[in-house]
Amino acid sequence: MNRWTWGWIIIGIFAILIVFSRATSPELLKDSDTILILNGIKARGEPLSWFGSDWPLGNHFYRPVVSLLFEMDLALYGKNAAGFGLTNALLAAMCVLSLFWLLREVTDNLWLSSLGASLFGMWNLFGSCLFLVWFGYAVCGISIVSLMIPGRPKGVGVLSFCAGLGLVYELTCFAPFRYGIVEWLPGRTASCATLFCLAALACYARSLRIASPMLETARGPLDPPATKGTIVAQKGLPLPWLASAALFEVVALCSYEQAVVLPGLMGIVAFAFVWKKYQVDWRPHIAFWLLLLIYLVLRYNVIPPGTSSYQEQQFRNSGGVFLSIFDYLFPAAREVLVVWRSFELGLGTVILTQGLTMVVILANVCLGWGLVKWLRKLVDRVERSLLVAVALGFVASLFAFLPMAFLKPFGSLNHYHYFSLALRTLFVAALLQITGEWLICALSPQALQAPKRLAPAPGSLPRR
Repeated sequence: MNRWTWGWIIIGIFAILIVFSRATSPELLKDSDTILILNGIKARGEPLSWFGSDWPLGNHFYRPVVSLLFEMDLALYGKNAAGFGLTNALLAAMCVLSLFWLLREVTDNLWLSSLGASLFGMWNLFGSCLFLVWFGYAVCGISIVSLMIPGRPKGVGVLSFCAGLGLVYELTCFAPFRYGIVEWLPGRTASCATLFCLAALACYARSLRIASPMLETARGPLDPPATKGTIVAQKGLPLPWLASAALFEVVALCSYEQAVVLPGLMGIVAFAFVWKKYQVDWRPHIAFWLLLLIYLVLRYNVIPPGTSSYQEQQFRNSGGVFLSIFDYLFPAAREVLVVWRSFELGLGTVILTQGLTMVVILANVCLGWGLVKWLRKLVDRVERSLLVAVALGFVASLFAFLPMAFLKPFGSLNHYHYFSLALRTLFVAALLQITGEWLICALSPQALQAPKRLAPAPGSLPRR
């Protein structure tokens, strides 16, 4: 059995568990937004008309694909809330499968792909996954033990301790979204768009992997040998995969406004392949950006001018925008704000009440410094897959969230973070591997320095 088959089996189990954990309560249909959506659909009675108008809530959003999903559920299930919940769960399950496919195409690494998609599956199942906090604390404990063992490298032990505290934030998902995706029917706007965005990115990454030749470079000791499963670059553009990526982009744009980041994300994926020494053909990106332009023109002519009362209530341009962005750049940003405001009560009060928080902030700073130092050393190595995974997961998740940062947090729903945190799993999986390497180094005795070689060496022939 192919090794990737086992990965699909594991991720398939997570998808099945998400479907079985679907919401079935009759309260699903009693939400105010859901009532307005279903009433608007019943009043219209023309499914295809949503492609030429505002969606059922009438708050100046162009979402015909999601409107059709509600039309389908209403026709199939009527007043059966469990059927609507099944659709939401199926969308979330397919997002987990699509993420695994994307990570497989981008990294070609079974460990990173399985770990990232499994983590996303657990977030869909359990929300914040607080039980994973103990994993981060275990890393911290082992790191402290390594610092007490004589003859062990101390710097790596400190870095692994900081990485453990950083993983506490990353593994538990700093914006839990299960309720807003699986248990809240309008949340399917985010999951539907995420599904097609991930599929579009996976199709494009697949086209790069099978049709972009590698640059002629000397093979190093860390390069995997060619096998019968090695993909040989095809000649010309892989039109079926590129056409599929374009089709999924169109469907995603017609599902949720966050999909406007998709052409930019395809560019980020292309740069990742360039970093891995692939020769990328940039011509397909013209079509991706052209499709976005056509969508914006269509939306401008379909949606009523101005902003709706809902948009005026949700849009923001204050410091909250930067604070939300800093959640991705620096997960302890909110703790920094809390400590800063606590200084009004005096330094002693800050130390007593926010002492642990200050330790966590310092650990995040040290972790960031350690990652930068570690990545700088890795740049000169021939094997760049882990470096690409770290950078791609971090940058892509931040870029995907940028449009949503200008919206006020939606209570406990947090569906704004769904797509961006799906991409974030690649960064977390790579960080886990880095932390594992640091722990091994911290627990291993320092290598003995080889004696200097005499020049000339004893017994060697004389040289000019």
